[in-house]
Amino acid sequence: MKNFFALTAVCVCFYALGFAQDAVNGGGKNPGEIRLRINEIINLGNKFAEGSKGRQDIKGKEAAVRKLSEDIKDPDPRIRRVSARALKKIDPPAAYKAAEEAVLAEADRGVKTEYIRILSGRSTRQIGEILVKLAADPDPVIRAESIYALGKLNREETFEAVKNALDDEAEGVRVSACDAAANLKIGGLSERITDLLADQNADVRLSAAKALEAVPPANGREKIAEYLKKEKEAEVSAVLRNILDKIND
Repeated sequence: MKNFFALTAVCVCFYALGFAQDAVNGGGKNPGEIRLRINEIINLGNKFAEGSKGRQDIKGKEAAVRKLSEDIKDPDPRIRRVSARALKKIDPPAAYKAAEEAVLAEADRGVKTEYIRILSGRSTRQIGEILVKLAADPDPVIRAESIYALGKLNREETFEAVKNALDDEAEGVRVSACDAAANLKIGGLSERITDLLADQNADVRLSAAKALEAVPPANGREKIAEYLKKEKEAEVSAVLRNILDKIND
């Protein structure tokens, strides 16, 4: 989880930069007007969210879904972003549909990431195919988010994308690939994941160790023991020792 939070922190920084850039390139829109619209959308999502009293107002909920389905197509990425999030709270199927239709063509990183996170909540072949395409995106943040989302789908056709991501040049993508492999319990990747215990990045090594802990390799005890001797991070070392104990048992 530490690694995922680290990845999330990086994404949050990019979102902040995105909001700042949106403010600069706001197309002449009044910043106060945009902020007002954003607050209205957030309040709408909260009012009719699942479990809220507002859902008893069926007509109001339906009107909110129609409005958000239009707002999600707004030229301003800030509006699209909060609309997607609000729509997911009120009507998940509508949000899945909107995300499926828009994610591949979406140019804004923050909006695209929001769509990916929405899609990760539903496991279908079509969504798996979309996320596999996004796993090859030029943007490493999008690749990392897509691979992490694939780890939630548990669909066999996504395994190859996770395997390829273990060799990605971006550290965040390798972290996500290890996390996805752990979630999917892909035992066939143990040898490649073991090699990542030599990665220069401590977060990658920790994710690799946790992936091996989730699916302890039948072989490779000596190799893991050697990596343990060289490991300087206490948290990684603790996981490696636990793996060796499991193999011994």
